[in-house]
Amino acid sequence: MSQSEKVIATLQTLATAATGQATHHAIAAQVFASQGFTKLSAKYTAHATEEQDFADQFLARILDLNGQVLQEAQPAQPVLTELNAYLKAEEAISQKGIAVLAPMLDHQVLDITSYDLVKAYVEDEVEDLNWTQQQLALVTLIGEQNYLAQMLS
Repeated sequence: MSQSEKVIATLQTLATAATGQATHHAIAAQVFASQGFTKLSAKYTAHATEEQDFADQFLARILDLNGQVLQEAQPAQPVLTELNAYLKAEEAISQKGIAVLAPMLDHQVLDITSYDLVKAYVEDEVEDLNWTQQQLALVTLIGEQNYLAQMLS
């Protein structure tokens, strides 16, 4: 496999994963909205948009490299409706994702343009993990009911 083909395959993997996460966050936004937690719904709607934006950038880069984009199947994910369970699952997904993404930042793997794109995605994922961990700490500090009361409007 040529270097270009490796880059394209990596970008396709990232596009598929980001699309799956965008859908996952869009569903969470709907669940939180149905529960009346408008602030959480807005946060996860924005998060879904960020993920889809990255997926779109990965796909555009594949096309820039004269690659063929694919629409790949997404693995099923549970739809969690309880806040603490959802945040803990998000934390685990982010930690796992960052661990997979970090080795991709080896300059031997990606061309400079793709590297910059993947680096921006990793930085975004780290920010998301930090936010999730802050929310978990806040829930522990003030209690879930007090936290959820703050998320109503």
